[in-house]
Amino acid sequence: MLMASYNAKLAANWLTKEEYERKKRYAEGRRGNGRWGYETIYNILRKHEFYAGKFTFTIFKDKFTVDVPAIITPEESEEVRKALALGRSRTQRKNQVKYDFLLGRRLRCDVCGLAYVIAYNASANCYYTCFGKAKKSFQVCKTKPVRRDIVDDKAKEFIRELLLNPRRLFAWWEEQHEKEITVEGEHVEQIASMEKRIEQTTQKYHRTLDRLTDALEVEEIGYYTSQRDSLKQLLSEYREELEKMQERQTLSKVSEEIVQDFLQMGATYRETLETSEDFTFWRGLVEDLDITGAIGEESERRYIDFLVFGKTRKRFYLVTEPNNESSEQSKIDFSPRT
Repeated sequence: MLMASYNAKLAANWLTKEEYERKKRYAEGRRGNGRWGYETIYNILRKHEFYAGKFTFTIFKDKFTVDVPAIITPEESEEVRKALALGRSRTQRKNQVKYDFLLGRRLRCDVCGLAYVIAYNASANCYYTCFGKAKKSFQVCKTKPVRRDIVDDKAKEFIRELLLNPRRLFAWWEEQHEKEITVEGEHVEQIASMEKRIEQTTQKYHRTLDRLTDALEVEEIGYYTSQRDSLKQLLSEYREELEKMQERQTLSKVSEEIVQDFLQMGATYRETLETSEDFTFWRGLVEDLDITGAIGEESERRYIDFLVFGKTRKRFYLVTEPNNESSEQSKIDFSPRT
């Protein structure tokens, strides 16, 4: 590969004879010493459909697929696809948390609707607290902070229940996924409709520009100039709306591969689920399942609702905090940490 590049550069007089000989010695020294790094292997794996006999290419945004000689089976290609889907979700975390709060950036207040943030008191004890208690908040929330260990322990208990009974989890995912497919279909139709509207408006805009190049009366010039400006503004608005539509997430963040993998994971990791205190392990599960929570009050009892696949799946009532902690909570620094 290196020599092909060097030969082409020599033929184009981009290299002198001395430079070419030096590069040739370098290439000979590298022969057989290729490094199989993660990037190289990933680039090979992501072409699994090609190796299974299907080559897809694009010409002017239109995709075409042709048959090529296969060196792996379609079943092997499917296994690679599943492995890649799992790997992407578990190695490329989008929401990195600075502090060890299991539901950091995933908790909201059921009383005022604002997010829960991280807070510490003067003794460096950790709390989740509603942003409505911060000075910079635009509204005031009277809910009390909740100790981190109380919320995180409830989250771990909820996750254990999910993974030790994964078939129920998969049934929930299927139910939600069917609804999301319907919504996604409507979303695709809306995008297609907007794209057609943009195309029609663009054509009308170009016809207006062409008309302005003709010999026109003063009144006609004013009319077509006004129409041109209106169409230009309309096109800008249509494109902004299309961009918002395309960015809108309609399908679940949780892939089918992840949920299917959890069908076996409960048995494999039973002991880990029951004993592990590793924050990275638990936070990874929270992100894999896209678990969120809401803390509220009901008949003077505080609760936390855990949401999975867009629905509340479990409610835990929180332990009433001892009276001797009220003085500590009054000293909490409510500036958000995450």
